[in-house]
Amino acid sequence: MRGRGNAIAPVLSHHPDFAAFIARAPDEVACGRMRRAVATPTAGPHGATGLGLLRHDGVVPMASIAMVSIVCRDGVGLVAAITDHLFSAGINLRDTTFAALGKGAEFTAICELPEGLTVARLEAGLASLPELADAQIRIAQYDFDPAPGPMGRITHRIEVSGGDQLGLIARLAEIFAQFGANIVRLDAQKLPDSEGGRYVTRFTVWLPAERAEICLAAVTNTAGSLGLMSRTEETAV
Repeated sequence: MRGRGNAIAPVLSHHPDFAAFIARAPDEVACGRMRRAVATPTAGPHGATGLGLLRHDGVVPMASIAMVSIVCRDGVGLVAAITDHLFSAGINLRDTTFAALGKGAEFTAICELPEGLTVARLEAGLASLPELADAQIRIAQYDFDPAPGPMGRITHRIEVSGGDQLGLIARLAEIFAQFGANIVRLDAQKLPDSEGGRYVTRFTVWLPAERAEICLAAVTNTAGSLGLMSRTEETAV
């Protein structure tokens, strides 16, 4: 997914290959937008896959895959500032998460870096944003295949809420592991006293169909034994 969907001129007009590309493939440019060159995905370094823009010499350069992790003070417009900068740098976002953590926040994304963009340059650009003053920015090569496997598909969302219970996440995670479930996303939040002071834990999981019913029953029974409420939502397949 792209950080923004507007015209590419600010991103590519200065690129040395841009004029040659326009001359060779005018049909690829319409309404101020450039379509990605159609090509068969090729295995990249460490099994990663990705498509680059077609160069004037006909070569499809491989996109480098990196993980961008930012921990900073939370604020209005933070996600907009980060994603706008990544878009302007020609970066394609893959799996991306954001969470407010107390008065701080964490942004993590798997990114396809365009040819010629170095990690040092990207890090320096992010660090220059006013919204990221004093932020902890870490950019590292991502050595795993960015394409999710079957167990990355979400089948159920489970929410458990009530009073804070020591070791609750560990107990629920153990149940999921026991029944072969894969936790895709986890979010736990302590609500303020004005909202009841409840502790809410949300699991987004992949469950094997043949064990889903018994696994969800075990979660419900565990929550009930602790005086907690649980709610389950099955996602559309």
